[in-house]
Amino acid sequence: MKGGYRYREVMTELMTCLGMAPLDSRSGETYVLNFSDGASLYFRHETDEFIDVLAEVGKLGDHTAQAVLADLLALNRLVARTPPILIGLNRQTGVITASSRVDIARCGKNVLTNLIWDMLGRVSAARSLLAGGNDQRAAGAGHGHMRGKQLILKAAIEGQVKSADALPA
Repeated sequence: MKGGYRYREVMTELMTCLGMAPLDSRSGETYVLNFSDGASLYFRHETDEFIDVLAEVGKLGDHTAQAVLADLLALNRLVARTPPILIGLNRQTGVITASSRVDIARCGKNVLTNLIWDMLGRVSAARSLLAGGNDQRAAGAGHGHMRGKQLILKAAIEGQVKSADALPA
């Protein structure tokens, strides 16, 4: 895979920016960043051109499925940011996800750290809606309300775990 070297380079730069020792990685492997609020972001490199970022939000309950799903999908209107973060539903499992795709050629630590904050904000907003909240202001707040939190970070790949005290603001 031609982009494999670039993927390792970008992920090493991100880990260094987060104050963590770079992990050994080969193209196609998944990096998992686990946060103290329960969110996990998965970074994958399955094509030469992109890094895919995915987060599981939670599971849609049957009792309020239609109304909650409408509110969750309304979060997709907030895609003015680049790269966009989209909320989706696995129809077979009912699991709600947030996902994004970053052009690897234009990717660096600033793009990824901003995407991490944006993803955490979107996951937080979606989880709030799943829990019965309906505050669209919180749903649209993005990462701004997350930056004040000190989130403990772990990264795991092939059984290796490194940690840092918090993400840089």
